Amino acid sequence: MKKLELKRCPHSDISEEGQEEYGGNGGGFGGNGGSFGGSETNGTAVSSSSSPQAQARRHAFKKLKDTKHSETSDGGWEQCYQYVVGNYTLDDPQPDPSWPVVPCRNGWVYNTSVIFSSIVIDYELVCERAIYPTIALSVLNIGGIFGVYFFGTISDKYGRRVSFLVCLGLEQVFGFLTAFTPNFWTWTLCRFMVGLTVPAIYQIPFIISLELVGPSYRSFVTVMTCLFYVGGMLLLAGVAYFIRNWVYLCLVTSLPFFSLVVYWWVLPESPRWLLSQGRLKEARTILNKMAKVNKTELPESFVQKLQDRMLAQQALSISSAQAKGSSGFFSMCHTPNMRLKAILVTIVWFANETVYVGLSYYGPVMGDNEYLSFFLACAVEVPSYLLCWIVMDRWGRRWILGIGMIIGGIFSICTVLMPEDASLATLILYLVAKFSESAAFLIIYPFAAELYPTEVRGVGIGFSAYVGGLGLVIIPFVNYL
Repeated sequence: MKKLELKRCPHSDISEEGQEEYGGNGGGFGGNGGSFGGSETNGTAVSSSSSPQAQARRHAFKKLKDTKHSETSDGGWEQCYQYVVGNYTLDDPQPDPSWPVVPCRNGWVYNTSVIFSSIVIDYELVCERAIYPTIALSVLNIGGIFGVYFFGTISDKYGRRVSFLVCLGLEQVFGFLTAFTPNFWTWTLCRFMVGLTVPAIYQIPFIISLELVGPSYRSFVTVMTCLFYVGGMLLLAGVAYFIRNWVYLCLVTSLPFFSLVVYWWVLPESPRWLLSQGRLKEARTILNKMAKVNKTELPESFVQKLQDRMLAQQALSISSAQAKGSSGFFSMCHTPNMRLKAILVTIVWFANETVYVGLSYYGPVMGDNEYLSFFLACAVEVPSYLLCWIVMDRWGRRWILGIGMIIGGIFSICTVLMPEDASLATLILYLVAKFSESAAFLIIYPFAAELYPTEVRGVGIGFSAYVGGLGLVIIPFVNYL
């Protein structure tokens, strides 16, 4: 979210004893709203003192402002500091270099024309604390680094279904608690706990979907998953536009999804994972149900083939484990071919996710209306995904992945090189970059899922996403600068 234009303080008191001051303005990442300190009149904070001495001080300060000496070097009013004046005369209101300067103590006046409620204003994250929201966003992404590997391990050991339901419950509980946090650090802790589930909350159901269908339907499942994802982002843009209070926004985006507890009874386990664990009876039950929904029957010969393949796979896994003596993450390093695949997928994932998420964070600042800019940044992904649906089975995964990253990188660089007044051209270049990177971002998931074997698919994708998440820790600070 971009920083909003700030209102300056209309007046201030200059204290005879250095104890009565008026604060400057404040702003910060994520929008601002409301007024802090003193009384309020039409949203503007004013002094509560009405004595003749206070009126004289305000008159002196008005003259001081008329001289323009209290402006900053760029012509704007100082937002974070103020003078503390002990002795002064009305005849000489010019600033004296010997006057002490202190941080604003009585709060700030915020521009509430767009956003009137945010963590910035509730927790006063301005001036020396202006970087705190950026730190919180980085902490959210740090949680994701641990979460993808943690839930990936659970997914491979205890099943996709269990891992997803635990992930979903954790996200909803701490997303709900975020609305009731009394201070910034408690809020950040809740965001870290939510971050543990991101992007695992997206990856696990994606793996389940891929393992529920045959190879010919993988492209369709991939595109549908991404379309529903971007549909949620478009819906979020509309919800955030109409609900400007961040507390209510937390509640609206968390409470309805507690209804997903019904997934405990309706979400099936991955048959491929069940077969890899030797649980043929459970896998057969799910396959029979799938066949019934599709109005067909599961041939007995097919079940026998599954059993033979399962026994052969188990024998191979046991012999491999006895020979190598390792499991989990280290099982990806047993052969040179598997090691090379893991390294290449991880490097590509890191570059792809860093650029894609960086462009997503940068989207709201591309226009005058941050809600519209965010909506457009999400909407441009829809044609990108549909195009991938048409060509990914014809061209393969590698070509689309490579071309998307190259074009996205070139247009991202062009966006940075554009002059500040070329806002329309910059927006067009940005949307082309986002279009291309979205295609590459879509491809990386099925590409990795098809390269990692079933036994290590969860931990493999988790590891690649773990390394990819390292770039997300840095991206918020790059945008802040």
